[in-house]
Amino acid sequence: MHLTKYCLLLLLLFPLLAAAQSSEKYLRRNQYDYGQLYFIAPITFKAVQGKGALIADFTYSQLTNPGPGADTVVVLASLITPFLVQEIGNLTLLIGANRIATVPTERMYLEQVKGKWENRIRAKISTAALLQLLENPNSAGLLLEVNGQERRHHASSRWRKAAASIYPILSFEWK
Repeated sequence: MHLTKYCLLLLLLFPLLAAAQSSEKYLRRNQYDYGQLYFIAPITFKAVQGKGALIADFTYSQLTNPGPGADTVVVLASLITPFLVQEIGNLTLLIGANRIATVPTERMYLEQVKGKWENRIRAKISTAALLQLLENPNSAGLLLEVNGQERRHHASSRWRKAAASIYPILSFEWK
């Protein structure tokens, strides 16, 4: 009788335990004196047209004593292209065709690696915008202005897997 109840309990909890384990691949949390640091590991967004990818990671510090700008997520991204990029403009977060946020970018560096160009950029978005991307993983995308033209990148299957395990955690902890 007890063994049956134990097995039933394990069967009911297994999906929750599996999800909790998989979130560690995508989300790292560290507690510091000043607050909690959240880091979403780099995930590739693939170019819709042409070759190239946008590999983005997201960092957020939930401060114990928040001040102005405390609701800011830092996006660091590498734009990998087979061609030299002269100019990088705004980053836009997309849910399907809807633009949910457009923010300026800062180019950190440019280098050539194995015949491809890597442009490292930095941008700041709100936690609400990131949560929207995570809540809608199947239609999430990033749009980057490159050499005066919009270059769309759609979410990969890895983003969809990450969002499935990260969104419930962050939507609860970032209330």
